[in-house]
Formats: sequence, C-alpha cells, structure tokens
Amino acid sequence: MALMVAVSLLSMVATFLVATGENRVFPRSYGFAAIVGCYLAVAAVMVHWNTRGLRSAESGVDETQQGSIVDGQLHAIEEAAQYFGGKLSPADMFRLVSSQINHVLPFDGCVLMLVDPEHAAMRVELSLGQNAEKFRNSDPLKSAGLAERSFTLGEAQYERGLLESRAAFPAEALVGFRSSAAVPLKRNCTAFGVLQLFSKSPTAFNADALVKLEAAAERAAPMIASSLSYERSLASALTDPVTELPNERAFRLILENQIAESQRNRGDRPLTMIAIDIRDFDEINSRFGHSTGDRLLRLISQVIRRQLRQMDFVARSSNDEFLAIFPTADETVASEIVDRINVALVVSRFFVSDSDSIVPELYFGTAAFGKHGETADQMIHSARLNKQQAKAKSPANVVWFPERAVG
Repeated sequence: MALMVAVSLLSMVATFLVATGENRVFPRSYGFAAIVGCYLAVAAVMVHWNTRGLRSAESGVDETQQGSIVDGQLHAIEEAAQYFGGKLSPADMFRLVSSQINHVLPFDGCVLMLVDPEHAAMRVELSLGQNAEKFRNSDPLKSAGLAERSFTLGEAQYERGLLESRAAFPAEALVGFRSSAAVPLKRNCTAFGVLQLFSKSPTAFNADALVKLEAAAERAAPMIASSLSYERSLASALTDPVTELPNERAFRLILENQIAESQRNRGDRPLTMIAIDIRDFDEINSRFGHSTGDRLLRLISQVIRRQLRQMDFVARSSNDEFLAIFPTADETVASEIVDRINVALVVSRFFVSDSDSIVPELYFGTAAFGKHGETADQMIHSARLNKQQAKAKSPANVVWFPERAVG
C-alpha cells in the first residue's frame, strides 16, 4: 500500500512537470501517455503480487483446516475403539471402521481380507460398497495381488489400472473401479489381515493418501482384531469341539427364541424338537476307544445335518446325545424327518476297526410345543423322557456287527 502511494505521488509530480515544462523533442501527449503506462504497469505488478500472496495465505489456511479435519476424524476412530472395544460383531465393526475411514479417504468399495490357514491363501471376509456381493462370493484367492503385496511388505500400497487386482478378484467384482489402495492391519506389530479400498477415480490414491490410510489403519486394526477375537471366543463357547455342532448352551438360546415365536403365534406356528441317542455308544467307546467314539459322533452329526431342512437346528448336548429343533413343524413333519435320518443311516456303514463295521442305530424322543411343554426346560425334559421310553422298548443293548469287511 505504501509503495502505491509513492508511485501515485511520483506520477502526479511527473504530470506537473510535463504540463509546465517545455520539450521541443516530444509532444506533451507522449509524456502523459508514458506516465499513465508506467503507473498502470506498476499497479498491475502490485495487484499480481498481492493476489499471489492472498492465494498463498488462503492455501495455508485450507491446508491447516484440512489437517485439523483429518486429525479429528482419526481421533474419532480412536474414541470408537475405546468405547466399543470388542463389543461389536466383525460385520458391525467393519461397517463402523469403513465409515470413519471413508471420511479420511473417500472410496467406493472396501474389502477386509484375512489369511485362510486351510487353503494357505487370503480370503475376503467382509465387503462394503459397490460390488460388495461380488467380492463376498469369491473363493480363497490363489494370488491376492495388491493386498498380498501390502501384506508381505507390511505397508500401504496403491495401484492405478488395477492390473494386480484383476489377477486376484473376479472380473465382475471390479466393474467400475479404476484404482485401489491396500493397507495391512496389524496387532502387536504382526499383520493379521488387509484392508483394500477401491475407487471409480483413476487418481483417488497417491503417496499422500497412503499416509492417511496407514494412520487410519493403525487406529482401526485393534478394533477389528478385538471383534474377530470376541467372535471366535463366543463361537468356541457355543460350539462342540468334537462334532463342530452348536452345544447345548447354544441350543437353549435358539429353542427359547423359537418358543417365543410360537407363543406369539399360538395355533399358527407349531414347534417340535427331538432328543437323539446312539445305540450302544458306551460299549463302542469302551471296546474300541474314544477316538472311534469321536469318529462315530462326527458321522452321526453329518448324517443328521444332511437330512434336516434349512430352517432346522441341531446341536450336540453331552456324551452321545443330540438335540434338534424343527420350527413350524408339527409331530407329523418331525416324524418324517426322523424317518429320513434312519434311512440315511442304513447306508452309512461305520468301521469300528480295520475289519469290523456296524450300521449305527439311534433312539429318538419327540416333544411338541404346547403338548409336551411351553418352556425350554419342559420341552427338553419331555423329549429326553420319550427317548428313554424308546430305549426301554428296544432289545437288550448288544453291539451288532452284521458284516465283516473283506480286505
């Protein structure tokens, strides 16, 4: 501003001198034109520098504000971790984390990949956004492309054109995407999975974006790991380790839920359950060992599961007892399911040794909601009582080996 005042004063003095002086070489008009031209040139230079300085200042404010926003969003992830911990299921935790990361680094699709120890490969555990269903339907990945590179190197990576990702995912899962970024998820400095983002924009990810992604992943990884651990511990608490069926605790939870549904729709929603025992199981166990007994339990569990309807539920209770729930089924439908199980057992010859085999036989006890009880305890007690009556009517317990395998 001071410089412009000085220039203005000089212009006025020069104008006065030109107007009052005598110059026979150049006309006064040339002098006035020169003064105006110099003034405008200086003014233009001043405006340029002022505008440039203003833009720089504005840019500095924007960068500061943007940094504050990103820090606030990353802090929100930390707060969520402290509040939720392992209380959410992996799917809910993934949705929460993805939503927060989307504020930090916008994306159009997101997948969580974990290592599948059975196939020694990575598999898509969860997915959100565009083409989410296409990602979930993919098999364990023989080559995880960008995600595998990120997992191996232990740092965020990005690609444009999706060359590596196209070698890993089904083509339909990548429709519409043009760039991707992947970051390893670590707990105690060890990677347990990879978060991969996809964008419709070919330039959505760069080196600066990877810095944000790594900062977000560092805060999100403990949340995801805790939810996965919680789910595994919960599954272990509700699963029988021998048959991998739900245990009696899980069975009671389901049965109580189904009873509540039948109570709300009394008369229109029948409910039946059965209790099952394996004939002569204790004698098989004592004669051929517990490993043979465990194999028989697994065989029976597979036979039962294959004969149930999709809505039915079967669990292992204790020793050789199984419990099954048939929602919307009356005793007639339950009897038909029992018949299917018995028929399937006829062709399920079980080798108790290298040379001896048996055809397993089962005892069944049925209990119908309303007729045999209206609580979980009442129905389970009635089913077990009816099963014991079925045992009492059967011949004496003798292990029968109807056929010796020829070998």
